[in-house]
Amino acid sequence: MMKIRNINKIIVGLLLIFAIIFTGCSQNNYDDNNRDTLTDVNSIMQKEEGNKSDLQISQEKLLNIISDGLYNESIDYESPGGFDKVNLNLEIKENKVISVNLESVKVSEISKNFIDNFNREIQKEIIGKSLSDIKMPSVISGASLTTKAFNSKIEELKLR
Repeated sequence: MMKIRNINKIIVGLLLIFAIIFTGCSQNNYDDNNRDTLTDVNSIMQKEEGNKSDLQISQEKLLNIISDGLYNESIDYESPGGFDKVNLNLEIKENKVISVNLESVKVSEISKNFIDNFNREIQKEIIGKSLSDIKMPSVISGASLTTKAFNSKIEELKLR
């Protein structure tokens, strides 16, 4: 009777091992199929974009226009030094950025240096450009968290 129980335990253990191996193999196949499907969807979307009329393209650009004016927005984000708070001052005229500045409200000493460097470099990146045409890098002057928070706020403004 003792030998039968041991054999049953061994069989159950082997079945579990095969099930785990089989599941792992199936998952890899699933990921490959997903990748192929995503590639197909991207190809279709690119073809559709190529077939847009000038009117459709103009209408889409109009949706990305932000009204002229001065925007004062608060940006809060977490950094290694704690939670940082800055004010974004952004002026738009004829859908072009004419001024931009991040003003430190409550930031750590480490963040202050990054924000100062970000302010100097952001001027070169967006002044005179339409927000819809700006291709922001993921990091400006080493300030990856500030850049990420800034980019999120700009995207939020575009959606208003």
